[in-house]
This record gives sequence, C-alpha cells and structure tokens, in this order.
Amino acid sequence: AALYTGGPAGAGPPEGRLASWPRLFADSEEPDVEALQQRVPQEVAEQIGKDVPRTQPRWLDAEGCRVLKRVLSAYAVMNPTVGYCQGMNNIAAVFVMMGFDEAAALRGLVSIMQKACPGYHGHGLEGYLRDVAVLEALVRSGRVLPPIIAARLDALEVPLDVLASEHFLSLTARSWPLAAVERTWDLFLQEGSPAVFASFLALLQMYLPADGAEEQPLGGGIPGAVVDLEPVDVFRRAVRRGVSQDLDAILQRVRELIPKVPHALIEKHRDAQCGSGAGVR
Repeated sequence: AALYTGGPAGAGPPEGRLASWPRLFADSEEPDVEALQQRVPQEVAEQIGKDVPRTQPRWLDAEGCRVLKRVLSAYAVMNPTVGYCQGMNNIAAVFVMMGFDEAAALRGLVSIMQKACPGYHGHGLEGYLRDVAVLEALVRSGRVLPPIIAARLDALEVPLDVLASEHFLSLTARSWPLAAVERTWDLFLQEGSPAVFASFLALLQMYLPADGAEEQPLGGGIPGAVVDLEPVDVFRRAVRRGVSQDLDAILQRVRELIPKVPHALIEKHRDAQCGSGAGVR
C-alpha cells in the first residue's frame, strides 16, 4: 500500500530520490526492522506510540504511522545511547512519506542522524547545544556572514538555541513542505553538517528581522486591530514565506555558504567548545 497520501502543496513525485538517496546512505546492509523493533524498551515504545499519531497527521495514513513506529523503535534499539527523542519522529517521517520501505527508511534515518545532526538528540541535547555554540561563533566571526547579522541577532534578544531549535532538531521536516525538505536534504545527505549550518546561516541572512518584533493584522475581523508578534515568530513566518515563494534563492545561498563552513572549520569549533565547556548564551 502507498504510504505517502498526497503531501504538502508543491511536492513532486519522489521516485528519483527513492533510487538516488540510498546510494548516499552510510550503511549498505539491510537492517532487520522486525527483529530490532521487537526489542524496544517499553518506556521508549510508549513515548514513540504517543508521538507517532501527531506526526504529520495530514500526510501519514494508518499504514504510514505503523511503519514510522517500527522504524523509530528499530532505531532506538540500534542506537540505545540516543534511543528516541522528539524531533526524530519528523525526520523519520520524511522517508516514510516519500515511500521508502521500512528497511530503507531506517537506513536513511541512521545516515542523516550521523551526517547532519550528530549527537543532537542524545542526553541533554548535548550535541545540539554544542553546535549552537559553534553556530554562534560562526555568526560572530564576521567571516561567514556580514557583521550586521550578529547585530540583528543581539537586537532580537532571543537565545540562538531557541531560534535554531526547529531547524536543527527536525532538519526542517516539522514545518517545511515536503518538496522543500527533499531538495534541502539533497544537500544534507551529500554534504552533512556544513549544509545544515549553511542552510540556517542563509536563513539568518535572508530573513532575520531588523527591528525585533513587528505588528501584524489581528484575526477576527476587527478593523485596524494589530497584534505584536514575538521575534521568533516573525523570523519563522518570514522563513516559511521564503521557503514557499523563493526556495531556489535560499538553496543558491546555501550552496554559496557551504564552502565557507567546511567540515574542518566546524570540527575546530566543536573541539574548542568541548575543550572549554562553553555553552550557549
């Protein structure tokens, strides 16, 4: 049965990636999803069981939810150090919605977790907090983005770990249209962490508000009424508009930034963060 029941507006047929993406997956061996998922600890199974029904409910049918639950359970057994953490459900759902079988979906999940978000979903989100500190160092270096971006970030008065959480922890999968996620993940699977950093740096440069919060018309049909939006909401709304209307420009900017944040530079900053024990602001 088909698992992908339509997808967000603008999503194209995924058949090409069903063939090309597995060649980018880290492990070529076919995992035994059935055997693995039977060994999932009860408390992990319960958490997965709570999260799966609310994962992309417009796009995953009952069979898709069944497969997603099995893939997440199998991953938790394969990687007990991480187990299961919210955010992983949206990442795994991409492979299921695209129509990968469960073994390929598990291989894809393992690969993108290794390549694009190493340690992000472990105990205390330590890998994520480390990379947010790296992200902040890159923004403030003045060598990757214009210095005005750091000034705008300061004016926003929002911790970067809050601003970046959805992008890094779900790799855009929670809120972006599937077609946009697929095109962005082409880069994530090919380039790994540099593409993840470059993609968020591109969004900061293109959509970070210059003046903090902004006023928007208030719903409910009250003439002239407005509501102040929080800076995070202003940024995320601008990103969603950009993704829907100008994805080509975003991806072009990402490609331009990837050479500025190579693996070696990211690892250098990661080592510095681990050595200093520094956290995020």
